Amino acid sequence: MVIKKLYCYVDETGQDTKGDIFIVSVIISAQAQEEIAEFIKEIEKSSGKSQFKWGRAVLKQRLEFINKIFNQGKRS
Repeated sequence: MVIKKLYCYVDETGQDTKGDIFIVSVIISAQAQEEIAEFIKEIEKSSGKSQFKWGRAVLKQRLEFINKIFNQGKRS
């Protein structure tokens, strides 16, 4: 039996703010951990969210971050 190591990145928002929406995002990877971490850092920086925790980021920064994550496969 071969044991394969998987890496799981999990983030959540809405739980502590009693928001109407609770969002959980998960990335599971068997490889490319460095590339995934760099990708997330790049999106945090380009969306303007990087300097803030989610709860302190303004709505525009949050929406830009989410949009970039969900549309990452649609780059030209």
